[in-house]
Amino acid sequence: MTDPWGASADMVGRLQEQLARARQASAPDDPDAASAPAGTGEVLDGRLRVTLTAGRVSAVHLDPRALRLPSEDLAAAIQEAVNAAIDAHNEQATAGLPGVPPLAELSRTLDEVTDASRRAMAQSAQAMREALAGVQRVSELHRRRPAG
Repeated sequence: MTDPWGASADMVGRLQEQLARARQASAPDDPDAASAPAGTGEVLDGRLRVTLTAGRVSAVHLDPRALRLPSEDLAAAIQEAVNAAIDAHNEQATAGLPGVPPLAELSRTLDEVTDASRRAMAQSAQAMREALAGVQRVSELHRRRPAG
């Protein structure tokens, strides 16, 4: 009898290898060098600068000359600087990470694993039915056998 779990084990093994490679690619070379991602957005020729560290605003630099702007313009500049800082922060946070496989590829892999699992379960169920039938035959033989 063949191993009904062999196909699934091969596929799971491949997925585990891919996961290990992705983890290794995203791990820093020096664990002590790992630092929180940061990003800075700068507008108004450097008169307004916003820095994000670990997803939070960690610094705001506002040159007093920027306060001469109309409030609507200053508000728009603050929004632009914060958004630029968020973009820079996100770029640093995701730098070096492997790309996410396309949805079609993930779906195909999931379908393969599902199909292989279903086949393996069907084979296992058949093997259990055969084993139970064998036990029943042996039990029937023992009941029919004369004592003594």
